[in-house]
Amino acid sequence: MVLKRMRNLLGVALLVTLHSQAVFAQNILDGVIEKPLTSSVGDPLKGRGIVVSRQTGLCLLCHSGPFPEEYFQGNLAPDLSISASQLSVAQLRARLVDASYFNPSTI
Repeated sequence: MVLKRMRNLLGVALLVTLHSQAVFAQNILDGVIEKPLTSSVGDPLKGRGIVVSRQTGLCLLCHSGPFPEEYFQGNLAPDLSISASQLSVAQLRARLVDASYFNPSTI
């Protein structure tokens, strides 16, 4: 009985979490995802913080970019400054969701 009650509480908690921020389908069509992935507006400063964080994003383990304060940056993946200057938001969104769509041998 206790286990069943715990499962029900976890299920309710999961539903509340999922409903606190709408998450939308992630279909790549012709190399883009036109619609935003969530209902919340992006925060460029928070995103930059995630990219340069070696504890959160881990992006700089493989990528390099316009982050002069970060001395050690990766060279296994595309330079992020090139991506941002040459791709639309919809194209960037698709690459973040599924890089293997564009490069099947990506790690």
